Amino acid sequence: MDPIPKRLFGLVAASLTATAESKLQSWPMERSLAFGASVGRALHRLGARRRHRAEENIAMVFPEMGDRAVRSLAKASFVHFGTVAADFLAGSRRGIEEVDALTSQHGLNHLDDALSLGKGALIVTGHMGHWERGAQWLSLHGYPLTAIARDANDEGVNRIVNDARRASGTEILSRGDSAAVTLRRLRDNRAIAILADQNAEDAFLPFLGRMAGVNLGVGVIAARTGAPVLPSCAYYLGNGRVVGEIGPPLQALPDEAGRGSGMMLAFHRYFETCILREPGQWLWFHNRWRYAREAGLR
Repeated sequence: MDPIPKRLFGLVAASLTATAESKLQSWPMERSLAFGASVGRALHRLGARRRHRAEENIAMVFPEMGDRAVRSLAKASFVHFGTVAADFLAGSRRGIEEVDALTSQHGLNHLDDALSLGKGALIVTGHMGHWERGAQWLSLHGYPLTAIARDANDEGVNRIVNDARRASGTEILSRGDSAAVTLRRLRDNRAIAILADQNAEDAFLPFLGRMAGVNLGVGVIAARTGAPVLPSCAYYLGNGRVVGEIGPPLQALPDEAGRGSGMMLAFHRYFETCILREPGQWLWFHNRWRYAREAGLR
């Protein structure tokens, strides 16, 4: 895209995001959720490329599923992410009492035990359920939380989204500049939240029955620092309600794909159960198997 149109597009995107955030925060929660669902339906209808990608991924993982069910699940994924994105913007400045009324959090003993070791903790999840609410709840309850996030394509949108994340007290690190700071934060005994279900090229490991590219960063950092790796999922129950679960520390599984691969394989095993439990709440329209497909492994 030419630099001037791209800059104008960025200004428009940031303006629309800021306007949406303001409106969503002024509306009753039910209206915000309904708006988000409608946006998800519109994106499903208009975004042919991502819709086809979602349907292709679903059909690959669930070969026994009929075409109609594949299309229904793909649409559900779009609607879900529209809904939770709207709730995230609408509720970023909710207080602890309001968040508690909407959220149940299980497995805190695993996080408390991990932090008691003084090496920090790596909380690993993915684009599943309402992951933003999980981070919000932990920060509001005083857990020292740093989240590593991929920058949005537009700087203005990125600022709005990260300011919303910081409203609860979560520290945000850009994924591209996070390695050295992550090590320092672990030495400070902070919990580091990482979304680890994105396409990468470090290694190829089984995921949902197919080989998928994976970033080995979590496993490498855990091996280097001794920080416990805690898997987590935050399931969306509807009507703004969420239940979060933090599992016991993962133990690396035997694997020869490179240093850290055994830990990531263990995470895949855990995260697969989350997806299979609520398949409509995962990001099916992400090109998760791209690098594996290009390498002829899918």
